[in-house]
Amino acid sequence: MVLISFVTSAIMFFLCYYAYEYIMTLYSRGRILPALSIPVWTIYLWVPLGFAITGIQYFLTGIKNLTSKDVYLSTGVVDGYADTESEV
Repeated sequence: MVLISFVTSAIMFFLCYYAYEYIMTLYSRGRILPALSIPVWTIYLWVPLGFAITGIQYFLTGIKNLTSKDVYLSTGVVDGYADTESEV
């Protein structure tokens, strides 16, 4: 789980970097939306922000799994099954 968390975090930061580079390319072109008159690059700002937040969350999950004896799916969710049985 530690390896999965850190590799996924690295991929998210890698995608964040390329999304940022793409936004800088759009910014340099200076295009605006015809109907709203706002720059095109402002619409795409959420993409690198989402990748960065996801990368941070996976990195923190990896740290949590390194420092804890339990296996965590995220910083607050322990992996495991419920002890209750249910009939189908």
